[in-house]
Amino acid sequence: MGDSHAGHLMGLLSQLQQKSGYGIHLVETVGEPFPASGGISSPERQKLWNAALARMKSGDFVVLGRIFLTRDGEIKPLPDIENWLQQVGKIASYLEAKNVSVIIMSPIPMFRFDSLYNCAPSQSNNTTCDIKRKDEAKPLNDIMHAMIDVQENHKNLYVFDAFSEICPEELTSCSPVRNGIPLYRDKDHLNVYGSEILYKNFSGFLKNISKP
Repeated sequence: MGDSHAGHLMGLLSQLQQKSGYGIHLVETVGEPFPASGGISSPERQKLWNAALARMKSGDFVVLGRIFLTRDGEIKPLPDIENWLQQVGKIASYLEAKNVSVIIMSPIPMFRFDSLYNCAPSQSNNTTCDIKRKDEAKPLNDIMHAMIDVQENHKNLYVFDAFSEICPEELTSCSPVRNGIPLYRDKDHLNVYGSEILYKNFSGFLKNISKP
């Protein structure tokens, strides 16, 4: 569930269904993170959430995807993240009684290009749109620390490090392209191929989660 950053996980979700046999329900509301930071969702979103709740069974997972970083100017955490995490904590508390786990998808690299077509190939399989990994570290770490603070209070709440899947720790630069194939459809959304890259480690991540 979430905004367009839940929707861009379609490649991953399809792989989970086709290769691992998971049943998938995707609820995407563009421009509206879930849960609402103020605690009150639109009637339409609340209706969808209530329908999902009615179908949840012990051992299910709720995966939350949203935008975390500003798109323009200096890349930094959005101001509603703290309030949003408080609402996530409330949902985790409610779902714990149902033996349902909540998984937050971490931020992924935020690029600066206006169009991927402007990213020309460079040396060593890089592009002119690559960004330094260390430059992304502070805003990412600020968000991850806030997530971990909330996670520590809820045994059924988990964080999946999608950032390190797209930009592995051993690299000095993050690229929107891998082996000549684009991972992104714009500067902050994965395409189907980029989302599919998450499958291997995310499927293992699910298997390692014990029931709360």
